[in-house]
Amino acid sequence: MERAIADGNTVSKVSHLLFVKWHTSGSAPYPAVTREVREVDTVDAPAAGRASRPGPSYEDSRYCPKFHSAVELIGRRWNGAILLAIIRGADRYKDVLDAVPGLSERLLAQRLKELEQARIIERDVIPSTPVRITYHLTPRGIELAEAIEPLLAWGDRWIDLDSEDPA
Repeated sequence: MERAIADGNTVSKVSHLLFVKWHTSGSAPYPAVTREVREVDTVDAPAAGRASRPGPSYEDSRYCPKFHSAVELIGRRWNGAILLAIIRGADRYKDVLDAVPGLSERLLAQRLKELEQARIIERDVIPSTPVRITYHLTPRGIELAEAIEPLLAWGDRWIDLDSEDPA
């Protein structure tokens, strides 16, 4: 629902949307998650004196959980580094292990299984003596790699590893 409000020479859009707030209760590791939904009227950002935000509307509540899941997938400890190693050509277990300093074999095996379950990578078993196992990106993983490239460029431009302050 949208309506226009005339205020002198300016016209502002007021949008009616649902405000969704997630609550957690209980203790870790399995807190109960509940959702509070309420309706609010909001004035569009330019009329309220704020810069407008590009991208999907907050009216479509599907974006926040999907974005959160995607960031958690990439941001989970070692997943980003493992994906980057595979993107850059490491296709065998030992190649990935060598490309990511500090990563243990147990954790690598666990993360590779998780990425395989998320259908980001595929595991190919090549019957030979000895058996050869390779990993490669799926179409979903290739699309994720394309999304990671701008993040890499941003990091190259803005992250100074020599500085004490990373920002």
